[in-house]
Amino acid sequence: MLTVCSAIMQRSMWIVPFLILGNTISSTAGSVILLNGQDACSGRVEVLHNGTWGTVCDKGWDPSDAAVVCREMGCGDVKEAKTGAFFGQGSGSVWMADVSCVGNESTLSSCESSKWGVTDCDHSKDAGVICQLTTLIRLVNGSTSCSGRVEVLHDGQWGTVCDNGWDWNDATVACREMGCGDVIDTKSGAYFGQGSGPVWLSDLQCYNNQYSLRNCKSNGWGQNSCGHEKDAGVICKPSIKLVNGFNSCSGRVEVYHQWRWGTVCDKGWDPSDAAVVCREMGCGDVIEAKTGAYYGQGSGQIWMADVSCVGNESTLSSCGARKWEVTDCDHSKDAGVICQSLIRLVNGSNSCSGRVEFLHDGRLGTVCDNGWDWNDATVACREMGCGNVIDKKSGAYFGRGSGPVWFSDLKCYSSESTLSNCQSSGWSQNTCGHEKDAGVICQLKTKLVDGFSSCSGRVEVFYNGQWGTVCDNGWDLSDAAVVCKEMGCGDVIEANSGAKFGQGSGQIWMANVSCAGDESTLSSCESRNWAVKDCDHSKDAGVVCQSLVRLVNGINSCSGRVEVLYNGTWGTVCDDDGWDSNDAIVACREMGCRVMETKTGAYFGQGTGPVWLSDLQCYSSLSTLSNCQSSGWGQNTCGHKDAGVFCQPKVQLVNGFNSCSGRVEVYRQWWGTVCDNGWDLSDAAVVCRELGCGDVIAAKTGAHFGQGSGSVWMADVSCVGNESTLSSCGARKWGVTDCDHSKDAGVICQSPVRLVNGINSCSGRVEVLYNGTWGTVCDNSWDQSDAAVVCREMGCGEYKGTESGAFFGQGTGPVWLSNLQCVNDEFSIRYCHSEGREENSCGHEEDAGVICNSKTKLVDGFNSCSGRVEVLHNGTWGTVCDKGWDLSDAAVVCREMGCGDVIEEKNSSYFGQGSGSIWMADVNCVGNESTLSSCESSKWGMNDCDHSKDAGVVCQSRMRLANSSKSCSGRVEVLYNGTWGTVCDKGWDLLDAAVVCREMGCGDVIDAKTGAYFGQGSGPVWMSDLQCVNTESTLSECTSGGWRTGICIHEKDAGVICKPSVRLVNGSDSCSGRVEVLRNGIWGTVCDDGWDLSDAAVVCRELGCGRVLEAKTGAYFGQESGPVWMKNIKCVGTESDLMSCPYDSGSLSCGHEKDAGVICGDLQVRLRIEVKVAPGVDPNDPEVMKKLLKEIEKKVPTDGISPLRWKTQSNGEVFQNRSLLEYKREKKSLTIF
Repeated sequence: MLTVCSAIMQRSMWIVPFLILGNTISSTAGSVILLNGQDACSGRVEVLHNGTWGTVCDKGWDPSDAAVVCREMGCGDVKEAKTGAFFGQGSGSVWMADVSCVGNESTLSSCESSKWGVTDCDHSKDAGVICQLTTLIRLVNGSTSCSGRVEVLHDGQWGTVCDNGWDWNDATVACREMGCGDVIDTKSGAYFGQGSGPVWLSDLQCYNNQYSLRNCKSNGWGQNSCGHEKDAGVICKPSIKLVNGFNSCSGRVEVYHQWRWGTVCDKGWDPSDAAVVCREMGCGDVIEAKTGAYYGQGSGQIWMADVSCVGNESTLSSCGARKWEVTDCDHSKDAGVICQSLIRLVNGSNSCSGRVEFLHDGRLGTVCDNGWDWNDATVACREMGCGNVIDKKSGAYFGRGSGPVWFSDLKCYSSESTLSNCQSSGWSQNTCGHEKDAGVICQLKTKLVDGFSSCSGRVEVFYNGQWGTVCDNGWDLSDAAVVCKEMGCGDVIEANSGAKFGQGSGQIWMANVSCAGDESTLSSCESRNWAVKDCDHSKDAGVVCQSLVRLVNGINSCSGRVEVLYNGTWGTVCDDDGWDSNDAIVACREMGCRVMETKTGAYFGQGTGPVWLSDLQCYSSLSTLSNCQSSGWGQNTCGHKDAGVFCQPKVQLVNGFNSCSGRVEVYRQWWGTVCDNGWDLSDAAVVCRELGCGDVIAAKTGAHFGQGSGSVWMADVSCVGNESTLSSCGARKWGVTDCDHSKDAGVICQSPVRLVNGINSCSGRVEVLYNGTWGTVCDNSWDQSDAAVVCREMGCGEYKGTESGAFFGQGTGPVWLSNLQCVNDEFSIRYCHSEGREENSCGHEEDAGVICNSKTKLVDGFNSCSGRVEVLHNGTWGTVCDKGWDLSDAAVVCREMGCGDVIEEKNSSYFGQGSGSIWMADVNCVGNESTLSSCESSKWGMNDCDHSKDAGVVCQSRMRLANSSKSCSGRVEVLYNGTWGTVCDKGWDLLDAAVVCREMGCGDVIDAKTGAYFGQGSGPVWMSDLQCVNTESTLSECTSGGWRTGICIHEKDAGVICKPSVRLVNGSDSCSGRVEVLRNGIWGTVCDDGWDLSDAAVVCRELGCGRVLEAKTGAYFGQESGPVWMKNIKCVGTESDLMSCPYDSGSLSCGHEKDAGVICGDLQVRLRIEVKVAPGVDPNDPEVMKKLLKEIEKKVPTDGISPLRWKTQSNGEVFQNRSLLEYKREKKSLTIF
């Protein structure tokens, strides 16, 4: 009996297109069977004797004998008598030989023959038969040849089977009789629709080892009261399957025979053969017949070869072929097929998402979401050839379909290969409307890796549970276009080769891909696959597609209003309560960025067109927004309350002097640098654009901004210049091994933030660049945290003060930002929370400003605009080496400090030696840079210089004291925007005056003067209502009404009297003594090396003590303790103060025994001379007087400083009867009257 069962299982269904009336099934059928045929009515003849099946010898076997078998089997007239074991050799006994039937016998055993037990015949001569009818059973209205409503042939008429008592055993026999595999499910209640004609069988009681339903116990033919609403059905496993395809309707063809699966040889394999497979699998029309083991080589037996189907057969096994066990073909020639799928996903974001639609009876219909669950979705994903389920969708999430609703109340176990095998209410047996259409989102079996967005990267495909790459041999735009379509991205932009997105690892699954361009998946394209041996990962293919998500109106490529592409139209995302950090994470990931902050309320402006998504509920692990839960595409009542996001780009600038300059680093698992091989302005321009900075200023090479560490991710970058991200440029990446960090690339871009009308580069009105236009920031809620972010972004030091009310003057253009709420960890003010772009009612009278500490300072100078140059780097101050230090370099420092024009560059530690690091050397400024750190140089700390070569500068001061004979008193004037102006005395007090004294390098304040005490100035009145607290280093740091915002006039010009920064100690009066100077709040002495009358004269003038009388050396007025501040002073004699003279400072090798001194005062020597003149000569003639004075100077010695001059008498003439020549000493000038 086991032999019978195994043989019967090989039979496949053949649906007869016509009926031959009068052919009835014998009631005695059961003692003869046909095995290994292509249907139930063909095969090797076997007969039952003594409980054992045996064969029939073909000796004398002819059509008369075969006709009896056909009649006994109920299979109609005989077509052909077969000999020579045509249907394969049997086993066991050969029961009959020399059969000789007349032709009218009802059973074979009633014919004349030699029986039972033939000994002179072997199984190579087993007889067979082919009858006219092909089947006695059929399955109708199923999705495959092995599923449907059960119908049986009796008395020439097809009829149904009643589901009374219909169970698994009955279904097992039906599947076996159909030549199908095991039962998948039994169906009742006319699941496959109601049949017509008689209900032949009811209350069947089969044993599962029987081979035909007609052999089972029942009520008899037509003996029942069943109606067709109780028609029984069955779903069996097919005896054919498709393996390693990209969905359930493609793959390597395998057939089931003798409990083993085997392949089909591709000899003669053509579309007619493939069409039969498609029909048997319940798939749509054949698309392509595949040869050459297109879907990989199988294993085990090759069951069929030389298949020759007409094309209308219902099963492959019913086609002409050599079978079973082909020995002259190997698995390199395994046949395959691509059929139209019975299932499709519509309106999704890619080929593995959308509304579920199924093809039945030639019509596409939908699936009702009643009972639609994860198991059902799993089967749909598997049938589509997609990965695991990401999410199941209901409520017509992907829009409403049309046509019938084929399925409802599906109950899949998740192990089924097709939805049609799952339990349901039956085909179209439901009252569902299309508002309940079910959908699904599945994982793709193609992915893009290491791209700059979800729609770019290295192409990888999933096969046999493992991801692998695609070789770029023949890779072109048509192939890339299919990937873009499969990924649900927009149009193809670029097909990339040469491992543009880095080398993958593991298998290379595909090579020589040749897509027509209209395929839905890459795996459906022509190619060599799977496991390519003659290609390596240096040839991994990649693609750049148009993204399905874009960020609009942001400050860079990773910020803006979120817009998604659906059905060819861009639309926005609603910012309702569902828009949160998880949603933003997915949006940022899809854009190839890293999340920072969500934005609501159309922060980036209102979009246009549809609002595609609302009520988003993303899991942060999802790769695209379209995979998130939502109310459905366009299913919302949201206006343009458009959602936005701030993401962090995957490129950053490190160690620059502001947020738009520095060493370029890119992110791939961790941060790494870019090699400067080929690095140029086009490449740098892309970085500037990606970061939302302005135009490129310079492309830097040779680790200009210091050497990075870790990986060098990119080299040989070759950007066209219009790319949106650096990673989208041509380059060698990821992981460059032939470049080191001494070649790290850098960039300087125009900053998107600027400070305008300030006193230096780190103060002023805050302006931001947006959409190519500069605008201001409203001072609503403007506070220290906001200002601190600006200071950091500008590359300045710590925040010193916030300014509001257009302190630095009113700007023009839009007011871009208002109600800023920075938390002081942002790297740009543009990332702070605010009301949105231009979403405010602020006027320019509310423009915000800031004062930051500079990252450059002048130390040990004689005022705030002179001193040793020091720069801040990594939180530490260091000096600048004077190698190559010149006026151009010094001019940049003067500009950065907000001082006037450069007066002199200083080197050789003119202002004393600093300590710690020497941050810069070989500085080479053009002269138009805004900061010293932006100049070409060797930095940071990369030099062989010591502090004896510290550079310094003397700039024109931004403050002066006018209309006084003393350098530390006068009318206060300040330099702003290149123009000198005065200070109004409103609120002017000693605290304000004290700051002026300090800024001027003078001593303590003596008095604050008002009412134009030192005379009225001219030009603008720059400052008013000053409120200094005496901790400021410059007057501009004090709170005030802003630059030129008052209504003061010059009769209110403020003035100050400060103690000078020089004093005379231990003298006999205030105009004689040891010279001491104030520096850094400490008084110190002056060394007498080089001390002369020119130096002393400057001291006398500075102290208002008249002319120098004597320069004293050798501690003439006693020794002091403490520092010796100055040495080798070299005054010309015209300077206004001693600190303005050249001198040596710092560590001086001079003791106090050499302290210098001075005696100042007025000493007049009157000389009376008599002259004799010739008649007619007037001694008061100017020419005569000039000649006389020259002669006198030859006779009277002078010090070369004090003048000789004529004394004019009361009558206006010099010469009288007697003349007096006045001898008077005066500093640095000789005046002759």
